[in-house]
Amino acid sequence: MIAAPLISALVPVLAGIEGVRRVAEADDLALLIAAMDLPQTTPAAFVLVTGEEAETLSRTLHTERVLSQLSVVLVGRPRATPQGQALGEIGRGVVGALSGRIPADDWTPLGYRGATQQVRAAARDRQGALFLTLHFDTTTTLRGCS
Repeated sequence: MIAAPLISALVPVLAGIEGVRRVAEADDLALLIAAMDLPQTTPAAFVLVTGEEAETLSRTLHTERVLSQLSVVLVGRPRATPQGQALGEIGRGVVGALSGRIPADDWTPLGYRGATQQVRAAARDRQGALFLTLHFDTTTTLRGCS
């Protein structure tokens, strides 16, 4: 995906948010879920590109605007956040840190698009976990050969 390099630029920003104890890319979260071993260090933040759409700009043949959707998945355990901080409060910190941030040259500022929340339990994880996924959009323009 075109926006994949943006992930490494966002990891240090997420690491600086109060209450976040671990930051990684989504591949790490996928491996933990597949192993039924949800993150042991929580609250954790995982960042990934969740989709992209491209459109050819009018009056140009070789220029596309690419809209990329990035998501930050926060994982927490009930009553396990530092100083009793709720996952939603950490989510507000993520939105404040990322909304309006320009992720890299030639990209538009990130725009917050909403969130979804899930509760998940696994056989080896009797406490379960809360997942709060925050969605952001950004665009760039690709210019090809004419």
